[in-house]
Amino acid sequence: MGKTGLLTQEELQDIIKDKKIKVMLETGTYLGDSTLEGSKMFEHVHTIEIVPELREQAIEKCKDRDNITFHLGDTVKLLPNIVDEIREPCLWFLDAHQSGPETSNNGEEWVPLLKELAAILEHMNRDVDNVFTIDDVRLFSKHWDWEGVSIKSIEECFRVHGVEIKYRRIKNDRFTVYV
Repeated sequence: MGKTGLLTQEELQDIIKDKKIKVMLETGTYLGDSTLEGSKMFEHVHTIEIVPELREQAIEKCKDRDNITFHLGDTVKLLPNIVDEIREPCLWFLDAHQSGPETSNNGEEWVPLLKELAAILEHMNRDVDNVFTIDDVRLFSKHWDWEGVSIKSIEECFRVHGVEIKYRRIKNDRFTVYV
């Protein structure tokens, strides 16, 4: 695992394997490191950041890439409309949570992971390959703000939404689910 949870190209290749993934959606842009790496592999990247200054820094970092859409706002509110637009096979990289003084939250919860996942599962195209990578497994149910987030609660979210998990794994502090 790289700095700030960076998804490297090598790790992205390992995650998507032989899947024909065309789009990456990232929650929690932060400084845009994973965004930039994803833009080198996928036809299009959507990334959502709640802090305007971090979004601007990421835009600057990725200024030479024309296949990234930077969204500003609360992931839980923005995801339904963005997901409705994505009809291609997608890697969903969920990493939006407050993790220090320069990051933020939506004023309601510091870790919106289960709500993000539910929004995606309700709106995604189920007729194509979808891969979910959820960052920071080491924090699941370990701190007050991560209470209720666990492998079991994530798998239950898939079950409740009628989405079958074909394969899952934990590697590099990330929980990856193939559906």
